[in-house]
Amino acid sequence: MDQPTKIALLRKILLALLAGIVVTGVILFQYSNLFMKLYGIVSLKDLLDQITRSNQEKQLEYLSPLDNNVTIDDMFNVAVSKDYIYVLHNGKKQVDGIKVMQGRGQIERPMQVEAGNYIINNLTVDSSDNFYFLITRLDDRRIKVIEDQIVRYPPNGKSGEVLLSQGYDDDNLIRTGEIVSLEYYNDGVYYYRYLYDKKQIELKKLILPKLAPAEKKNGEILNVDILKFDVSPGEKIHDITGYEKGKVFYITQAGNLYRVDENGTSVWMTNMAGGERKPIPQKLRLSGDYLYFIQPNDEEIRRISITDPAVVETVFKSPAGKDNIINNFTIYEGQDDSPKSKDLIAITDKQIFRINDIDKQGNKDILQINSFYSSSDTMNKRRWIWLCLILHLSMTGIALYGAYRLYRMHSTTKKIRVPLIYKQIGVSIPVFIFAGLLSMYFLEAWYEDNIHQESKKQMMLLAYDGARQINAESLQGLSTVSDAQMTYIRKSAYEHFSKAKILQEISEEIPNNTYYASVYQVSSGESIPIFLGNTPGHSPFQKLIQRPTDGSKDLYNHPVQNFPEKKAQFGSFSNEYGKWEVAVMPIVNANQQLVGMYEVGRSYSAYENKLSETSAELIRYPLVSLLALFLAFSILSFILQKSLRQVSAQISSTNLVISGDERIDSEELKKYVIQVDSNDEVADLADSFNKMITKIYENLEDIASLNSFYHHFVPEKILMKLAKGKKIHQVGKADMDRGEKTVFISTIRNLDKFEESKQQLLNRYFTQLTPVIHGGEGVIIEYSGDGMTALFENRKDALEAAVTVCKKIHLYNDQSKEPFEFGIALHYGWVTLAILGDEHRWQGKIIEKAVTQTERLDELARTLGVTVLATESMLDKDRDKDNDEFGYRCIGKVDFQGWGLKEPLFDLFEADRDKQKAVKNETKATFEEAIRQYQAGDFQKAQELFLEVIRKNPEDKVAIRYFHGSYEKFKFIEQGGDVQDWDGVLKVEKSF
Repeated sequence: MDQPTKIALLRKILLALLAGIVVTGVILFQYSNLFMKLYGIVSLKDLLDQITRSNQEKQLEYLSPLDNNVTIDDMFNVAVSKDYIYVLHNGKKQVDGIKVMQGRGQIERPMQVEAGNYIINNLTVDSSDNFYFLITRLDDRRIKVIEDQIVRYPPNGKSGEVLLSQGYDDDNLIRTGEIVSLEYYNDGVYYYRYLYDKKQIELKKLILPKLAPAEKKNGEILNVDILKFDVSPGEKIHDITGYEKGKVFYITQAGNLYRVDENGTSVWMTNMAGGERKPIPQKLRLSGDYLYFIQPNDEEIRRISITDPAVVETVFKSPAGKDNIINNFTIYEGQDDSPKSKDLIAITDKQIFRINDIDKQGNKDILQINSFYSSSDTMNKRRWIWLCLILHLSMTGIALYGAYRLYRMHSTTKKIRVPLIYKQIGVSIPVFIFAGLLSMYFLEAWYEDNIHQESKKQMMLLAYDGARQINAESLQGLSTVSDAQMTYIRKSAYEHFSKAKILQEISEEIPNNTYYASVYQVSSGESIPIFLGNTPGHSPFQKLIQRPTDGSKDLYNHPVQNFPEKKAQFGSFSNEYGKWEVAVMPIVNANQQLVGMYEVGRSYSAYENKLSETSAELIRYPLVSLLALFLAFSILSFILQKSLRQVSAQISSTNLVISGDERIDSEELKKYVIQVDSNDEVADLADSFNKMITKIYENLEDIASLNSFYHHFVPEKILMKLAKGKKIHQVGKADMDRGEKTVFISTIRNLDKFEESKQQLLNRYFTQLTPVIHGGEGVIIEYSGDGMTALFENRKDALEAAVTVCKKIHLYNDQSKEPFEFGIALHYGWVTLAILGDEHRWQGKIIEKAVTQTERLDELARTLGVTVLATESMLDKDRDKDNDEFGYRCIGKVDFQGWGLKEPLFDLFEADRDKQKAVKNETKATFEEAIRQYQAGDFQKAQELFLEVIRKNPEDKVAIRYFHGSYEKFKFIEQGGDVQDWDGVLKVEKSF
């Protein structure tokens, strides 16, 4: 395969690959949202976070297209319908619908909210498996609440509909807005709104058009007030439940349980603080006459009777005990009119428990789900996405390699030139970019390090000052959430932190809500949170199960060992809300005992965002300076390269001189001389180039003249046929061109009768023939002493050339005193055009039997007096049906001096003069019938027919030959001769 063919094939392959890349790219783009939902991600950052988490191996298993096992961690909330259990996990961002099958959880309804800074604080589901989410949207630092939304999603998880939207502009709302609960109940969606500034609670109901047709107004969603009441004086809400008047219960941060009557009055019921250093119960659920709840960091679900709250009953205890604490639970009472039984569904970090009929006495039926897997539909989609991704990447890689190979092929066939200014810009851009990035990196690193160290000092100072504001003895004496000192300590910490002068200085650089303060009590070597500024609603005395640090110091789990000198420490930790940096100052009593810690922390992501904004401002000026320097450098280079561009602009025009494709005179050559307006090295280069062009022009002129002279002796067409794509100078004696072709021989029959020079006579004759031969795509092989030989690829071209030549010679003869007698022989057969000769001299020659046969055919044409004589192969109707336009007649088989060609011959009388052509056409039928009679052996009949032709055309030498041959055969038979071996061939030995 030659190079151009390879390039064309490679281009087609690249086009096919490009089409495949586009198709798979479109498919991947269309399925990008599905891909993210299947894998629980909403952005590329989330994908990287999943891969780089601490449980990397499990996440990679989840990403595998071959493994349908799914790892679900950090389950926060749960909702139940008739067929599905819906769990909220993945940092309060993802909900999965799980169907229990053979003790395993099959994830059939993965649900993902669109990308953005948000968390799902609550969820519920109706009888039609519609989802209802309480979505809390956060600012860029993912701390401050900017909006609460109640959104409904259909069972397929697509096209969420916002039912309610509540915006905020309050720095005190941290990750939890005013809407604090959500529940689908009695054909409506109920929620609570906590008005913090007024200490009021509102219970509202969303009446949905599709669920309550009788109550809708023109298809609108109604937001109905059910109940409004004030929180008991001096109290703060911790949790709330109940959705009917008279059956609303809430617990405060002091552990007091209240019932709200139908008039909105809070009635104290009991204190549920749980004893010394016990956290406040949470996750209140009202079902029937019982309030269900869990203790933070506990493995049990308990309940109390609303009529006798003093009695606490354990409903369920996690089998793994303290190692598998319960995060949340819900109670399912069915959604139809059949007798209802209460099922309790509880979740831990990684497991789901379903306790059927919790009111049943005795042993209860408990279903434990601790493994999850994807549905077959999800797996098929995952495999399809992965297949498209693999194909896309594979075809992209192959296409890039193919493009490289195509470039290499082009570079070998045609040198690709790139202007010098482009090369310079191409090299300088990466250099400037690298220099800019390097300088920006060091400048930003220097700035961030200085700001970080300064901020760290300020945080340490703030922690030191805050610890002094806390009464150590009061902190040490705290034992219950209802302790009188609890409110005092919390208030002292908050007020000091919010009014600190140092914080005001920090806030000039970093937003205020980036920072927080927390207070811990140290008891029995453990740190117990009293007040967490970055986790609203955290119950006092609720221990932190896991608080990962940066690895340098475990500041929380072993506080005594980490503060031997009672000095502030600096560290960091991460949780589901992000990364935090903290300065922790120990709080000591009068005896220098460690009794607590004062923590000042900040959101590192928010801190980074602000630093990035400040750094962007800082590096703007050097970046602009670097850009200006690059532009100045490019402009200066452009000016300095003016002379080079002058040379380059004229080089393309000099290609006409170098190629030699067109002949130019010496005056025109002056236009191609390169003029340079400089006195530097480029001018020297231009002068040398001009001298070279002049010399090349002279050499090309000599070569062109020499080639033109050589082609008079060796036709270029012959060499091109032998070259077959190679260069002419590469043709050798081994090259040949063999195939079926028409051999064309034309001779002068009366050459000896002319008195003038034979050279002049032949040249005058060839002058008439040559243009016709070349015009008919023929190739003249050689000139002989009385004629010429040519080859034609196409038989019709040869026939047309023969007719045209004859008409041209006839016209010449009519105007000449010494007319030519000439003839043409045509034969179609296998011939070989080859190089013959020795090492000193070569000659193009045609060989094979067909050439000899055509030469004998020309002699026969001279003998028979036929102007153009052709073999049957020249007029084969099965091969060329266009030959009927030529006038011809068959003259039968003729054996001329034993030449061995036993095929019928044809007289192409189309080439005769008009008078002869007309009479031959008139007698054609009689003549050919006479031939058939002659070949059949009816010589008497043949004589009569040939005699009839001769009477009309006395100049028909062929008919005369056949007449005499028929007469001789007829006489031979009369004399008793035997003609049983008669072959119908006319034997011709000599001329008349």
